[in-house]
Amino acid sequence: MDNLFDKNNYRFGVESFLAMYLNKYQFVLGSDLESYAKSNETFTNEYPCNIYFVLRRPKVTISPDSVMINGNKADFDLIIHHQTNRDIVPMSIILEKAKSEVKFQTQYPYNIFAFSDENGVLFGARPGTLIDSSLVQNNFDLPILDYEILYIGQAYGIDGKRTAIDRLSSHETLQKIYTHSLSHNPDSDIWIMLTHFVQDSILISAGSDLIKVNEKDIKTEEEKAEHFFKNQGKFY
Repeated sequence: MDNLFDKNNYRFGVESFLAMYLNKYQFVLGSDLESYAKSNETFTNEYPCNIYFVLRRPKVTISPDSVMINGNKADFDLIIHHQTNRDIVPMSIILEKAKSEVKFQTQYPYNIFAFSDENGVLFGARPGTLIDSSLVQNNFDLPILDYEILYIGQAYGIDGKRTAIDRLSSHETLQKIYTHSLSHNPDSDIWIMLTHFVQDSILISAGSDLIKVNEKDIKTEEEKAEHFFKNQGKFY
């Protein structure tokens, strides 16, 4: 294999690179965003939520008529709504902490439910969230539940004082998306994917014995390296 450096036709021997990767993420149903912001344990000042995705996918509800309770076992169906028809996903859970008769609670539009006994709630969930965990555990193949990206936004200053969660509380575009979805896609839910992306910076120096840099470009190389170390690899 030919040595790429033998050509010696490179202008610079020092190059810097920026790599970004997803470090933390959290899916939140749009209607739960305010309550999530109050109890957020995913993001911190060190790892703030700086990028957000506004997503849409079919609404998922529980079928109240399908619920069957046998001792501490509960069977029920989740309904995936879309324009042409409905998909039914059978579910089954064991309520191990049940000490007395188990009761089921939900109300229209059936997008949240709970099982409880005389001591309190044993299990409660949103169907749209529950079905995600079941997809992993039971390997359901339901491409209809893929998310559609409607909008991507950023709200994070250099000083870290404003995060995506702060901005979304009064985001005009998000409010317009909610309004449009209610009138044009009533069978869908709006979800927010909150994320923290990490920056990795790389400085590569080939060395003067491999790359012969013109004198007029040496100053540029020195400034590039100085800026990299002065700013701890940050490019802003």
